[in-house]
Amino acid sequence: YAILHAVGSDITPVMTEAVIHECEILFEEQANIVASVRACSMFTHLSDREIMKLVKYLEKVEYSAGDVIIREGDTGAEMFLVENGICSVTKVGVQNGAELRKYEAGEIFGERALLGSKEGDETGETSNDLGIRSASVVARGSVICLVLEKEDLERCLGAEAIATLRRKVQAEER
Repeated sequence: YAILHAVGSDITPVMTEAVIHECEILFEEQANIVASVRACSMFTHLSDREIMKLVKYLEKVEYSAGDVIIREGDTGAEMFLVENGICSVTKVGVQNGAELRKYEAGEIFGERALLGSKEGDETGETSNDLGIRSASVVARGSVICLVLEKEDLERCLGAEAIATLRRKVQAEER
């Protein structure tokens, strides 16, 4: 504050404290996002530098109960990391639309759309290289997801890292 006062700034100590407080909140939020990404099995092999680059591209999106996050049959180009809440997976014609599985905090879905996997099953989200979603994912209640677009993943990590991610995801599906 003394330096700002000496150079003639009219920023007050209260304003300075408010800015510092906002910075602390943002830092804590960013640290939580980094922790969520580190805990995700898909990204455990990434270096600290790669994780920090990836975090820059994540968008936090909030959903309300009943919101369709992914709709079966739609084309997808993003993946979702559940930060908070629970999502249900359903598929037309399977178990009369009953929940096939759920996703909770720390779990990802839609990753096959980013990786171009041809794999798919009754609980998967994509069925081919075009990213056609093979199931719907719906928010059970209030849900917060970190969303990563395919082009951002490619820009951030490059082809070699994406190939590694693809192999890792395919191995986990077996």
